[in-house]
Amino acid sequence: MKLSKYIRDMLHKTWPRDGIPDEEIVEEWIVEWYRGEFKEVGCDGPVAKPRMPPSWLAQWRINEKV
Repeated sequence: MKLSKYIRDMLHKTWPRDGIPDEEIVEEWIVEWYRGEFKEVGCDGPVAKPRMPPSWLAQWRINEKV
């Protein structure tokens, strides 16, 4: 799924109940989307823990769920 579609869908789920999301919420969505889309690393196949997005896309370290 394209990132723009994912964010639009998340906005439809939360609007207007939660109002306009702040940057941190949107970054959480980006991390969630990225981890769902990029579950494999190279030719190794599925991995136990999905990859994190590049830092230019989201500050994932603050949004990492342990």
